[in-house]
Amino acid sequence: MNSIVPLTLLALAFLATVPGKQGMVHAQDAFDSEIERLSDRQLRQMLTWMESDSREIGKQARELEARSRALREEMEFRIAANHTASGGGADGGTKDLAATLTFDDGKVLTFRQDQAKCFEDWVGTNFTQKNCRASDGFWHVSFRPDTTSDRVEVVVELGHVTSDVNAPFTAGAYTFRLTQNGNEIASEKIPFHFWGGRWRWQSEERPILKTCNDIKNDPFLPHLEKARLGHEPNKEPVYSGPFTMPEFAKSMGGTGERQDIGVITGWSASCLLGGKMKEEHLIALAADYSAVPVHHYRLSTGKMIDITRPEYQNHNAHGNSAGNPDYVATVRRIDRKKFPTWVARDTAHHPSLFYIPFLLTGDPFWLEELQYVTQSHMLFSSLDRKRNEAGRRLAIAKGQIRAFAWVYRDILHAHYLTPDDAPDWLLPKSYYDKLLADVLVEINAIMADSGTDTQAIQRQRYNIMWSNSGWLTAIWMQDFNVSVWGLGVRAGYEQFRPWFEWLLVSMNERTKDNGWDRRVPSFYNVDNRKMDFGAAQNWSGLFPVYQSTYPERFKTPIENWPKGSYWESQGQYSGYADYVYGGLVVAEWLGYEVPGLDYLEAARNDKERRGARKTYDKWSFKR
Repeated sequence: MNSIVPLTLLALAFLATVPGKQGMVHAQDAFDSEIERLSDRQLRQMLTWMESDSREIGKQARELEARSRALREEMEFRIAANHTASGGGADGGTKDLAATLTFDDGKVLTFRQDQAKCFEDWVGTNFTQKNCRASDGFWHVSFRPDTTSDRVEVVVELGHVTSDVNAPFTAGAYTFRLTQNGNEIASEKIPFHFWGGRWRWQSEERPILKTCNDIKNDPFLPHLEKARLGHEPNKEPVYSGPFTMPEFAKSMGGTGERQDIGVITGWSASCLLGGKMKEEHLIALAADYSAVPVHHYRLSTGKMIDITRPEYQNHNAHGNSAGNPDYVATVRRIDRKKFPTWVARDTAHHPSLFYIPFLLTGDPFWLEELQYVTQSHMLFSSLDRKRNEAGRRLAIAKGQIRAFAWVYRDILHAHYLTPDDAPDWLLPKSYYDKLLADVLVEINAIMADSGTDTQAIQRQRYNIMWSNSGWLTAIWMQDFNVSVWGLGVRAGYEQFRPWFEWLLVSMNERTKDNGWDRRVPSFYNVDNRKMDFGAAQNWSGLFPVYQSTYPERFKTPIENWPKGSYWESQGQYSGYADYVYGGLVVAEWLGYEVPGLDYLEAARNDKERRGARKTYDKWSFKR
């Protein structure tokens, strides 16, 4: 039997299932006749092919449905665009902009401002900017000319949250050309374009309106002092064009202390301290974020998605939404050898890149970037069906405790910066009101936990938030939260003061002279299945339990440890003490009593004088 026969049989099998008259009878007879001629092996092979074809047909049906939905959205978008298309410019008329993407394979896409959908203007303190978005369903070009000057800006994005499941992971090389009134004003070769990535062309950069010195008293920025042996970034970031090599870590989830992790980055700390990093370096660092695949959390209508809506509640960034096959995965696997500048984002290690650039420039592009990041945070690790059914739909799932700090650092920043009258292409302030109200419910539940399991005991006796994966206690990660939420209270978010005070208890108990050896103000991960938190009633009684559970961390007998210092016992990292120190300093700024701070400062200074350690400037909080 040749390979054509199974196809014939499949056709006959299909006809045999069609309701109707004689055609069905004849098809069935022909099908039976062909089957009788097949051997057992051929029958098994045919059955395998039929099952495979059945799965493929189902997949194609789902893809067709997704494409249909995307096209329907696109049709609605273009209909709306025909009614709202308008231009901008210093003269109040259209700048008549058009962008062409010419791909190396010969494909050409053209987007025109006069055929784009225009949204509300951004009205800044010294400029007004339009935003008109043209789209073909995959590619999106936003024309953003100023109405108060001749400045022109164009943003190119690939993908959105309801893109067809066949959307390319990475687009090939293309040439971008921009014309104004038919005259070419820009041409740039783009080597590739990541799905979920974006870049912008500007006729001129937004001016830097403030210096780092001007903003150093911002309530969300820690007061810093230069560390005696401080770590300062050596390389000055330079933006070299779309999807170029970023200065921050390309694999955010990599372990170890780095300049990009923390309440602020090392580059920001250097600028705030008057070091070698300048304002333009922070702008360049932020511009490189285009290599991170988070710029697709929009519908094809151009609006950012509202994840409080039910249709997004089961979306997960690690794969397609449960029950919603048309919501394309937000994490794409890309060949890192072929595309070395691609950045694998990670919530637990995410840098703060956009808060300071927005303060420096007032450029809405940086606020938009920050909002994209908050959407990525929430959809990357927060939503699941069980939590939805419990009525707490938005608060981040209990993954790594440090992720909780960085996610809500960025959400607090976004809420603080988003104006009350934000244009409709940005998320409104009320959206972030929902997120903060929801996490407050979750926080109150943590503080009031009256259960009897290990995590409840940890909360009741030690004020430990939770354990990663339910069994790994990472108190050093919790210490990040003290600084983040304390700065939030400092910025006026009084609803989180009880939460900050609850977190502070744990930090105080580990640094005052009360039984817990404060030469170990923090420590590395411990396994709840190995260490019995129920064997003590408080931190004072827990130290012997910790010591006996992890003797390998105490190879030097404790009686030989130096007094008046803190000790990097086996497997420990002295930087953990910096996280504790930073949290206690923030508490002191807020007027709280912190009995262990003097001791910790003296111990820290002693080690620095002896050259025994270095402090990252970003953690050198000033009392």
